[in-house]
Amino acid sequence: MTGLPLLSLKNRSFIALVCVVIAVLGGVAMSTLRQELIPSISLPAVAVVATNPGASSEQMADAVADPIERQLRTLDRIEGTSAVSNSNFTMVSVELEYGADIYRAASQADVLLGRVEDQLPEGTSTQVMTGGSGDLPAMIVAVASDLPTPELARRLELTTLPDIDTVQGVSTVQLVGSADEIVRLTLDDAAMAANQVTQGEIIGSLDDAGLRIPGGTVTDGEFELDITVGNSFDSVEDLADLVILPAAEGASPVRLGDVATVERTVAEAQSISRTDGRDSITMLILPSTDANFVELSDAVTQILEDSAATLGGATEFSVIFDQAPFIQESIAGIANEGLWGLVFAVVVIFVFLLAVRPTIITAISIPLSLLFAFIGMLATGTTINMMSLAGLMLAIGRMVDDSIVVIENIVRHLATSTRSRFRTIVDAVTEVAGAVISSTIVALLVFVPIALVPGIAGELFRPFALTTVLALTGSLLVSLTIVPVLAYWFMRGKAEGQSDDESEDAEWFEVSGGWLARLYRPALAWALGHRVLTAALAALIFAGSLALVPLLKINLLGESGMNTVQARQILPAGTLLATSVEESERTEEVLRGVDGVEGIQTSVGGGGFGPPGAGGGANSISYTITTDEDAEQQDLVRQITEALDAHEEASESAGEVEVIDGGTCWGRPRST
Repeated sequence: MTGLPLLSLKNRSFIALVCVVIAVLGGVAMSTLRQELIPSISLPAVAVVATNPGASSEQMADAVADPIERQLRTLDRIEGTSAVSNSNFTMVSVELEYGADIYRAASQADVLLGRVEDQLPEGTSTQVMTGGSGDLPAMIVAVASDLPTPELARRLELTTLPDIDTVQGVSTVQLVGSADEIVRLTLDDAAMAANQVTQGEIIGSLDDAGLRIPGGTVTDGEFELDITVGNSFDSVEDLADLVILPAAEGASPVRLGDVATVERTVAEAQSISRTDGRDSITMLILPSTDANFVELSDAVTQILEDSAATLGGATEFSVIFDQAPFIQESIAGIANEGLWGLVFAVVVIFVFLLAVRPTIITAISIPLSLLFAFIGMLATGTTINMMSLAGLMLAIGRMVDDSIVVIENIVRHLATSTRSRFRTIVDAVTEVAGAVISSTIVALLVFVPIALVPGIAGELFRPFALTTVLALTGSLLVSLTIVPVLAYWFMRGKAEGQSDDESEDAEWFEVSGGWLARLYRPALAWALGHRVLTAALAALIFAGSLALVPLLKINLLGESGMNTVQARQILPAGTLLATSVEESERTEEVLRGVDGVEGIQTSVGGGGFGPPGAGGGANSISYTITTDEDAEQQDLVRQITEALDAHEEASESAGEVEVIDGGTCWGRPRST
C-alpha cells in the first residue's frame, strides 16, 4: 500500500499543481452546472387528451374514451389504462412498463388514433401527450389588464412572446385563456329564399373558396410562368364578396354578403382565467431539456418588467409559479447547512487532535473532495438539485474520516519515530492505507444498490448516490496523496531535531488521547463485564427501532415547504360556464377570508393547469392560492382546507371543493 503515498511524496510539485487544477476546474464546474429543483424524471406513461365542444361527460366517456382506450390497449409493453371524462373533455392514460420507449409509444398511439378517428363524433380533436418532471413549466405567469382579452393576447403575441422565445432555455410559450378570433356568418333566411340560395350551397362555396391550386404552366417568350387557380382571402370584405352560384333554375349569382352577415368576432369562451378577481391570460413558459432554470427565470423576469409599461392598459404580470427562487433557496439552504457541518467537523477535529496544523490539513480535504465531486458531476451530466446536494452534504461528515485516520497516524509516527520525515510519513500512511481503502470501499458499496434501483425512485435517487460516491472517492484520493504532501511540508517531528516547543502539537495529541482514553475505558470495562446485558440492550434498541418504522410517513419527496396551494372545485355536470364563474367568485371570497392568503389565480373550465386531472369542462374550477411565505405552510393548508370544507357544507351550489396539493415542488410565486 506504499504506492500512492510514495508517488505523491516523490512528486510534491505535481501534487500541488493537481490541487490547483482541482480548485480551478471544480470552481468552473460548480458555476456552470445546470440547476434544477429535482432530477428530471421520465414517466413511463402516454396520455391522449380528446376534446369535443358541447359533448356531455357521458357522451365523452361512451363515444370517445371507450374506443380510444380499446385501441391504446394494443400498445407494446403496456401495464394498464384508465380514462377520466368530463363535459367536452376526456383523458385516456396508458401506463407502460418502466424502461419502455415513451416516444415510440407516442408514435404508435398516433397511428392507432388515426385508425379510430372515423369512429369518433364529429368535431372531436385528439392530442398525444408524454412527459415527466422536466416537462413542468419553468414559469407560469398570469397577465391581467384593462385591455380586452383579444387585444391583450394580440399585443402579447406581437411583443412579449417573441422576446421570451429568444431566451436561452425556453422551449415554447403557450397562452391559456385567450379568446380565439373567428369569422361568424349569420344567415338571412329571407334573403336566401329571395335569391334561391340554400345553406348547402353556401357551405359548398365556402369549402371551395380560398383554395389556390396549380393550373399548369404557360410560355411567355423566353419565360415559363406557373398558373395558379383561385385566390386566398385577406379580409372579411373579401369573404363577403364571395360569389355563390345557386343551382335553382333561373337563379342569378349572388354575393355572400347579400345573403348573410359576415363579421369578424371572438369565439365563445370555453374557459376563463382570473387573477385576484381580474380577467387575465395565463402564459406557460416551458423549458428545454438543457435549461438552467435560474438564468431562464432572471431573463424572463426582466422581459416582463420591460413589457408591462409598453403593453398599456395597466397591464400587470403576476408570476404564479417559478421554480428558480425555490431552487436558489433550497440550494442556498443546503449549502449553508453544509458549511456549518464543515465548521463543526473542523471544531471536533481540533478538540480531539488539539493541534492547529493537523486540523487545517484535515479541513483542506473537505473542499478538495467537494470540488472533485463537482468535476465528476459535470463529466457525468448530473445537475445541481436537491438530491445531488443532499448526497454531498451527507458525504461531508464521512469524507474527513479518511484524512483524520491518516493525519493522526502521521502525527503519532512523527512524535515517536527516529527515521527521516519522508520515510516516517510513508510508513504512517502505509500502515493505515489498507484500513482506509477498505472502509471507503464498504461505504461506496452501500450506495451502489441505490444507483441501481429501477423505476422513478431510481431516477430520483441516482444523483444522490452518484454525488456521494464521487465525494467519498475524492476524499480517499486526497487522504492518500495530498494529505501526506501537506504533512511533509507543514509538520515537523522529533526525528528532524525539533525542540520540545516545536513538538507541542504531537504532545497535545498524546494528551488528548489520554483524556479520551480515560473517558472511554470505564464504559468499555462495564460493557465487557456485562456482556449478556450489553447484547440484550443492543437487541432491544434494534427491535425498538424496527417497531417505530410503521409510524413513519411514507411518500416520495415529502413536503417541500412551498407557499402555493392547489385546490379544485367540481360543480354538477351540465353547469354553465357563467354559473361556474359566479360560484368561483364566492369561493374566492372564502379563500380571501383566510389569514395568510395573498393571491388567488382561478381557472374556470378547461384552461386549468397543475397536477393531472385538475382541468376539465365548464363545471371544473381550479385555484392556485399564493400564501405568505413567512407563515407556517402546513398550518395555512389546514386552515384553507377547513374553510373550503365549511363552504362546501354551507352552500348547496358549491359542489365538491377540495385541496388537491399543498406545498409542492412546482415553484415559488412572486410578483413582477
